[in-house]
Amino acid sequence: MLADLGMAIKRAGLTPRQREALHYVYVRDMTLEEAAAVMGSHKQNVKDFRMGAEQRIADVYYYWAGHREGYDS
Repeated sequence: MLADLGMAIKRAGLTPRQREALHYVYVRDMTLEEAAAVMGSHKQNVKDFRMGAEQRIADVYYYWAGHREGYDS
């Protein structure tokens, strides 16, 4: 499943800011406030970047499920 997550992230076409938000929130385990400070942004922007990235990744999984690709193969 983790290998599929890596592939899903690659296929999701994330923006650099979305990737950055995911990195700080999930890899570095920062709060939205901490990530916003490092990114030079606002908490809501980081939340929006993160949520947009999560939706794009979910869309990849949804596509795979409908086409028997990715984790289903």
